[in-house]
Amino acid sequence: MKFILHSVLIALTFYALPHIQYISDHFRVDDFTTAVIAAVVFGLVNALVKPILKVITLPLTIITFGLFAFVLNIVLFWAVAWIVPGFDIPTLYGAIIGSVILSFADWIIDKLLR
Repeated sequence: MKFILHSVLIALTFYALPHIQYISDHFRVDDFTTAVIAAVVFGLVNALVKPILKVITLPLTIITFGLFAFVLNIVLFWAVAWIVPGFDIPTLYGAIIGSVILSFADWIIDKLLR
C-alpha cells in the first residue's frame, strides 16, 4: 500500500513540475497518465540501473566528495525524460532543478509515509 501511495505522490510531483512558475518553460508533461508512466519508469530506473551505476562510479563519487551522486541523479532524471514520450526536459537547467525538486519531494514523501 505504501508503494502505491508513494508512486502516486511522485506522479503528482512529476505532474506539478511544469506548473511551478519559474521553471515552467523547462518541462512539459502532457497529462497525468504521462506523469504516472514517468514515475513508474523513474522508479524502475532507480531500482535497477542506479545501483549498478553507483558501484561503477564509486571512485569518482569519492573523489568529488559525493557530488557525482547528484550528477548521476540528474542523468537518470534526464534519461527518464528521454524514454517516456510526452515528458520532455529540453534544458540542462530543467534537469538540474527537476532532479532537486524530485529528490526533495521524495525525501518528504518517505518521511510522511513512515
